[in-house]
Amino acid sequence: MINRLLNFLLNRISCDQGSDVEITGNVRFSKIRLKGKGHKLEIVGGVCRSLDVDISGTNNHVKILLPRDIRNLRITVKDDNNLVVIGDNCGIVNSRIVCCGNGKSIRISADAMIADSCEIWNCDTHSILSKSTGKRINPAGNIDIGKHVWLGRGVSVYKGVSIGDECIVGACSMLFKGEYASNSVYVGSPARQVRKDVSWCIERL
Repeated sequence: MINRLLNFLLNRISCDQGSDVEITGNVRFSKIRLKGKGHKLEIVGGVCRSLDVDISGTNNHVKILLPRDIRNLRITVKDDNNLVVIGDNCGIVNSRIVCCGNGKSIRISADAMIADSCEIWNCDTHSILSKSTGKRINPAGNIDIGKHVWLGRGVSVYKGVSIGDECIVGACSMLFKGEYASNSVYVGSPARQVRKDVSWCIERL
């Protein structure tokens, strides 16, 4: 009860009627805005500092599970029926997640480590239209980041990307639509596979 009270006293939380914020973790010095109906933000356990969460549209859901250490993370969700999930024991510092579209998702699986200045975008924000049909030709897509993935500083991940478990992505690399094999190292822009059959651990052995 005390922790729940502290969460609301030590954070700036604005939530429209018909939406819900549930925080059971240790969240401090954060800005949280839910604009519209049917949204849900869940932060379950763990430690978060200086989050900036901005959700608009309708029926969007953000779920952060038992974070190891999340600091200065900006999450923006727009449009309708979208989902952002950050799995157990993730560490994320000074990065940004943007999820737009309708019925799209960004999923970061357990034990990921996301370094400073990473960008994860499932959309292009603005529309590109066909001159002949008038239809949009750059729709949003899903992003899936597997278990125990390490994104180096300044990595950019864009719509349609699926990263396999235990991947390592080198600093300032850019990942575009496609599948990236598990237990591999990727570097460059666009990122290319440079090593196979690897894993990693957070300790300096």
